[in-house]
Amino acid sequence: MAPAAGGANLLPVGGYLAYIDFAEDSYLTFDGSGNIETATDISGNGYDATQTDAAKRPGVSSAGKSAQYYLAGNNTRRLEWSTMDAAIAATDPATNDYTIVTGIEESSQRRQPWGLGEGGAGSRRLEFFMNDSTNRRDYIAVNRQVFFSSTNDSNKDIILFGESDASNITIYGYMNSLSTGTAGASWATDAQPCYSRIGNTARGANPSDDWTGKLYFIAVYQSHLTTLERESIRDWAVAKWGMTLTT
Repeated sequence: MAPAAGGANLLPVGGYLAYIDFAEDSYLTFDGSGNIETATDISGNGYDATQTDAAKRPGVSSAGKSAQYYLAGNNTRRLEWSTMDAAIAATDPATNDYTIVTGIEESSQRRQPWGLGEGGAGSRRLEFFMNDSTNRRDYIAVNRQVFFSSTNDSNKDIILFGESDASNITIYGYMNSLSTGTAGASWATDAQPCYSRIGNTARGANPSDDWTGKLYFIAVYQSHLTTLERESIRDWAVAKWGMTLTT
């Protein structure tokens, strides 16, 4: 059953397949060092993310004037989201609608905060890619990149929506104004194995493109969102974390 929208502190648009929010510590399991061992899927659908290797578990820190928490990516620290691999593989992503949503502050070059993969060799992926070296923010679907430019990516808050369907991939980026980009084709097969991960790229068995920014929340919808729904999530995220959306 599709979940309803949450309370004041939870994502305001319901119907998500999965939703993880790093400000909601009641949905996080910490180890003895204060790092995240498990992030529980708030949707109730069971798509929890875990890290069994203590050396690779990410931490959380406070951020913004609302003093909420965010996942603090750092080098090889990440959560494995293997429960999502099976969900993606069971639904043909080449013919079905998807939207992935995130709120972040970028602090690194050419890095991926998180992504979806089908699991194993010859699979497909869908992820965000912060290409700071050319002042771009990209939404990647394997051999396709869709992007928009900005003055500088580093240390900037941004809310991203990436849509995929049978024909196109589209990115919506909210800074102080809306930027969009669209490219044809999506979810092609990748030569490398692709795995769903949080805090790192979905591509490769031993990835090196580690996220070193702030990751506030992530959500996956098996549908597209309306303009009003995207704006509702934008306004909620700005209020919850005290995000400043600028170019």
